[in-house]
Amino acid sequence: TPTGRDTYIATRISAAGPAADITVLKQQAIQDANTFAAKQGKRAIPIGSQARPPVSGDFPSYEYEFRLVNP
Repeated sequence: TPTGRDTYIATRISAAGPAADITVLKQQAIQDANTFAAKQGKRAIPIGSQARPPVSGDFPSYEYEFRLVNP
């Protein structure tokens, strides 16, 4: 999802609830960002991230904010 000039957020959400592994969500979000960047001939440089552990009534998620830069 674009958030500004050359900046994006890759988000992964799990419906597994308390059984979800935030580490896996993190790895998947980072891989999504790297794949997206590579398709454009660029690199993904991290800007920030936010993990949301499973809480009652909400799914766990991981957001990875990144900027595209030339390799």
